[in-house]
Amino acid sequence: MDKIQISKEIRSAIKSGNLEKVVELIDSNVEVLNMITPFGTWLHVAASRGKLDIVKKLIELGLNINTLGGSYEGGALNEAASEGHINVVKYLLACGADLDISDPIRNPLFGAISNGYPDIAKFLIESGIDINVKYSGESVKDMDALAFAREQGQVEIVKLLENQKELTATITEVNGKNQDYHDEILEHVTKYFGTIQNTISEIVPGSRVSVNIHIIPPSMNND
Repeated sequence: MDKIQISKEIRSAIKSGNLEKVVELIDSNVEVLNMITPFGTWLHVAASRGKLDIVKKLIELGLNINTLGGSYEGGALNEAASEGHINVVKYLLACGADLDISDPIRNPLFGAISNGYPDIAKFLIESGIDINVKYSGESVKDMDALAFAREQGQVEIVKLLENQKELTATITEVNGKNQDYHDEILEHVTKYFGTIQNTISEIVPGSRVSVNIHIIPPSMNND
């Protein structure tokens, strides 16, 4: 059987969710594992079809999750996000898939917006994808995710993005005020107790709270 026929059978097996057949074909023809087809890698094909068990197996066999290709010229994550397969999106991110924002067509958030998947958009936002990156081209100028969602009429995703922008603005404002307050206290402490010699930053055990411990050596005047 030639490579073209083998690749057709592998793709057919992936589309039908036949994991055993996929493994059998690849085991018998190892050279086709890393084949790049017009649909991308086999991981792109499995991700676009939402075949999580096959996605897991292909990654186990060594396929690179960040290889570019497929319909959107991006990673397998973009395929899964664009086709609405949130279980695959979550798994790929857990395996270290890149949140590729280099181009709008490769951006998984734009894929979720374009095809109307608010659950995936929400998960990508919570996973830290940059929602502020702007794209310009032949048909768009300075378009970020919010502008794109509005253009596409994705009301629920628009609300998600607006809420995230408001939250980010609030956090930035609070952090700025806290920093000003911290600087004021530090100035007062150094005035009466001496110059800080060293600062140790630690995470409080059992939490995500970060604390800074400022060390001021004793002196004749400040002991």
